[in-house]
Amino acid sequence: MKFSSPLFHWRGLKRLIVSGLSSAVLASCATNSAISQLSDAEICTTIKYIISQADDDFSAIRTRKVIHPEVDIWESKKIFPDSRKCQIWTWSQGLTNYACLWEEGNEADARNTYAKYRPVVSACLGDEWEAIERTSENGKQTLFRKAGDKTTVSMRYFQDRKALIRSWWSSFIIGPEIRTYDPLERYNSE
Repeated sequence: MKFSSPLFHWRGLKRLIVSGLSSAVLASCATNSAISQLSDAEICTTIKYIISQADDDFSAIRTRKVIHPEVDIWESKKIFPDSRKCQIWTWSQGLTNYACLWEEGNEADARNTYAKYRPVVSACLGDEWEAIERTSENGKQTLFRKAGDKTTVSMRYFQDRKALIRSWWSSFIIGPEIRTYDPLERYNSE
């Protein structure tokens, strides 16, 4: 029986990780360049389809379930080609949202993502959706509401102040408005 040192295994594991990451980065670059060609009209068509799925808790667009201790999460199709991920979240209150997230490098990047997509979302939804602007010391949100409809659409950027490293995020959310104890969700009207 041959015994090999833990150092030998660590070096092999390190090589495997580096080559895997290199492959993933190259694959994501190739994928992103093809995906990033979506027009505003294509994004709008997808937004409207996902809104139409809200009353059925987005069950038609759920894919793989992700294990999480606080919410039920399913992976889903990304509307915005440069978003980090889009998922469906079912909260303990039984409310379900479709959410896309961008992990931003800094506040300027988060503001730029918000500024890029907020007009696209607004134009897509049209005049029958009221836009409500909210600001806080850690970000800004536009909440779109349609009279007589419990489904809302939200576009925002914010700093995650609960995390050890305070990173900036942008988000796009479809579903009922959810207010929680989370300070990220507490906004003051302008």
